[in-house]
Amino acid sequence: MLSPPPIGPGGPANRVINRRRPGRRPGAARQFIVLSGAPGRQVMACKAVGCTWSRAYHASRIEDHLVDCALAKAELPTMMRDLGRAPDGDPLVPGVSPDWLPDTQLAFAEAMLRSAMPFSAFDSPLWRSVFTRVSHGLFEGPGTRQAVGGWMLDKVAAKYFAVLVARILGATSYTLSIDGWTDLRSRELYNFMVCLPLSLFVSTFSLGTNAASAEALLERLKAEISSLDTLLADAQVADRPAAVGGAPDEAWLGEAVVAYPRLMELATRRAWGLVTDSPNVMVRVRRLARAAGVATVAIGCADHAINLVSKDCANVAPFAESLRDATRVAVFFKRCGRGRAAVSGALAEVRALGRGVADLATFSESRWCGIYLTVESVRRCLPALQAVINANQMAASSFDVPPAVEACILDPAFGQGLTAASQFLAHLFDCTRFLEADAAPLSPFVSAFVFLWLLLDGVRVPGLAVASRDYLRDRLSARFKRTVDPHVALAFYLDPFWSPMWARADSVALGGKTMIQWRDQSLNEMAGTDGALRTELSREMQSFLRAHRPTTEPKADECLHPVGYWHLHGSRYPCLQVIAVRLLAVCPTSAGGERCFKRVSAVMTRNRSTVAVAKATKQAQIIYNGAQLERSDVIDSFERSKQEKNVRRAMVGAVPQLGAAVAHVGEDMAVHVLDDEGGGEDGPPPPDLEVGEVAGVVDALFAVVPLETDDEP
Repeated sequence: MLSPPPIGPGGPANRVINRRRPGRRPGAARQFIVLSGAPGRQVMACKAVGCTWSRAYHASRIEDHLVDCALAKAELPTMMRDLGRAPDGDPLVPGVSPDWLPDTQLAFAEAMLRSAMPFSAFDSPLWRSVFTRVSHGLFEGPGTRQAVGGWMLDKVAAKYFAVLVARILGATSYTLSIDGWTDLRSRELYNFMVCLPLSLFVSTFSLGTNAASAEALLERLKAEISSLDTLLADAQVADRPAAVGGAPDEAWLGEAVVAYPRLMELATRRAWGLVTDSPNVMVRVRRLARAAGVATVAIGCADHAINLVSKDCANVAPFAESLRDATRVAVFFKRCGRGRAAVSGALAEVRALGRGVADLATFSESRWCGIYLTVESVRRCLPALQAVINANQMAASSFDVPPAVEACILDPAFGQGLTAASQFLAHLFDCTRFLEADAAPLSPFVSAFVFLWLLLDGVRVPGLAVASRDYLRDRLSARFKRTVDPHVALAFYLDPFWSPMWARADSVALGGKTMIQWRDQSLNEMAGTDGALRTELSREMQSFLRAHRPTTEPKADECLHPVGYWHLHGSRYPCLQVIAVRLLAVCPTSAGGERCFKRVSAVMTRNRSTVAVAKATKQAQIIYNGAQLERSDVIDSFERSKQEKNVRRAMVGAVPQLGAAVAHVGEDMAVHVLDDEGGGEDGPPPPDLEVGEVAGVVDALFAVVPLETDDEP
């Protein structure tokens, strides 16, 4: 095997190669230092007269000092050339521009960081020899892991952060979002996000030794906002110096702001929204933030609230037994090798007859809305499951099936219970899908809750007892009250897409008030003490509602993002337009933060659990923000989902049928199995469960359900 070529631009070696460590040569910087002391305890010092730099021997630190040492540069004029450096310290490659090598290294490091690669991925003699050969000696790789995780990481992160600040500065308003998480070293951290509604990852912070109280979180949130405001102010000074410190641009804000000072105050406010999840501490943070004026709208994550309603369903019939039995069946046939093979064969025969039936699906207990996939998959696979059980009973060498699994599959009431539970669970699943959609406006927050309330208030969901309906309506109201802000009702009435639901929503009482009362409270808070503005807002609101009568199918412009709609048609309602373009841009969920967690987990893996939080945050910002900033305008490219259109169509008059708003069969359904056990993994299948272990698995899945108590204070 050929030995690798000499490494580095420092010229020939100044000592014989140690054959016990082939390929390693002393750096050129060694000739410019003095070593003293016994081996293993050597001390190095700079040769330059008058330089007092001295420290324990560390080969990788020699060149860092020499590049910055003015005395060494003056006394040793050929030193920088011998080190392969330009006079300013940049790496120098003969025959190419002095900027070529550092720019190439930086571009390579950026590609590494965007791909979530470790800093030391190419920091080895073998990789350096490969790069040297393919580049004919011009390029030996991005550098050491200290360089990639040091100045290169800082420079790339600063590049992306500058674009992030410019994007925020160009937005009319933004939404703040904080979400806590625990890393692999059990450190409590919080991600600070900004949504335009394009979600951007700004920073990660920790409370340190302080208790995670609402007051401490609010103070740290204010500090993060203050830091962001400083960055925005500095960027504005560099971009538009004349606009800083002067009067707001009234032509840009609109003519209505001239007549109403309160409207000017609202128009110049940057942070319009604050979104968190709903633990007790975060609920109090939102209340304190709203009282302190940190954000105009402070809401809980609507998707999380709907998910908790799905969890509440597990406490009443017909959901309680259906969820447990369906999970029991799915767990057994996914974990039992012979059972899984038998079901796959039976489903293949069904598909051969032209019936597309997806495989069984299990769900993650942290995503309760996903249990609909389990219930629906068991319901669709029930004929195949019954055939497998009947064939197994008559087989000479049968496999053991838990009696509970066998009994519920052969029980006719089991299929009826699945059918009764599946319809409402399907609507819950649909609501979460359009709430957490990319760039979703604020208006679906109310429409999802109103739609579910109206379903329970009538006969649209058959098979539910009166007691179950009453219980779920109470839970809907409680979940709504825990996450609501009065301004979400105003956003609902400002989105013409939901015009068929306006009249039905007027009398819906959620959180102790009707939607009309929530909307009037919002208008009062928007107007403040300005009575004239309150009168004008009411007049424009009534005019807007009269101009948008419900139709069977939405118009083309009503399917746009409501912010875009108000930019196009809001000139007839100048006061409402100032509020609508900012209010409707508030994100109803913290889905952006959840997507960011996936990028962070790609950086802080088990093999890299010791990475400093600051470095991991910078790399996660590069990965997440890099992908986000490359996208086109999310408001211009926004499209109403199929689920939203089905909900709107249901409110016009047609009663939705079972599964009308979800994927039906086959591959369509498999696409949405986001939490399917083992999805996307190539590892071995899980070990078979014994008959007695199935009950334990099902009990563990449902152990998080408080059957007698509730998680609210």
